[in-house]
Amino acid sequence: MKKIIILAVFLLFAITFVLSFNKSEHISYFSITLFIVQAIGLNFLVYMVRDYSNPPQWLFRIRFLVYSLSYGLFFGTFMAFFTLIRTQQVDLIRSLSFAAVFTLVGFFRGNASDNTGYLRFKKLVKSTGNQELDDLALTDSAYYEDSIMFRTYGRLILDNERLYFYSSDENKCLFESKLTELNPVVERALFLNVPVGLNLQTNETKIFMKFPLYWLKMIENN
Repeated sequence: MKKIIILAVFLLFAITFVLSFNKSEHISYFSITLFIVQAIGLNFLVYMVRDYSNPPQWLFRIRFLVYSLSYGLFFGTFMAFFTLIRTQQVDLIRSLSFAAVFTLVGFFRGNASDNTGYLRFKKLVKSTGNQELDDLALTDSAYYEDSIMFRTYGRLILDNERLYFYSSDENKCLFESKLTELNPVVERALFLNVPVGLNLQTNETKIFMKFPLYWLKMIENN
């Protein structure tokens, strides 16, 4: 997986280099194609890191920046594409500026579809969970799926001994278990076998979160 990510980074830099030195007065289908490939590749790279990787602790700590990159790159490349159409050339500095601005917006605002964003998470922390656990626990937003496949949005909390899930609406503990009683396996989507969460194999319980491989490692290490 690391080799794929490194290769993707190299190819994206190569495409950016070619685009930035294309000074033709008229836009070409080749430039448009390269730009689209670049936009898709950047977003794909973010999702690879977010869903496929087992990140070090420092990367997990800046996860909201990783989450916001997909938001920033999508809208940033969308705006840069209009610049390409209007000016007939790629302005690399302006493209990076668009991406940076929208990434900053995404960091605080987040994506409403999957409830990412730093401010959304801080609001979730205030409304859920046992506050005494906060200083010692690993925590993030997640979705809890019960035996009838009903999903509830809330907060996942891992301390040295137990795993908890609190619903966001009622601050109700829907799941609590000792780590020694868990035998989680990675839950994967049908599309590309992407890791999307953990099957806790307890009463048909599943929890869907970002960085599932990191959560699995932390649960097993404790």
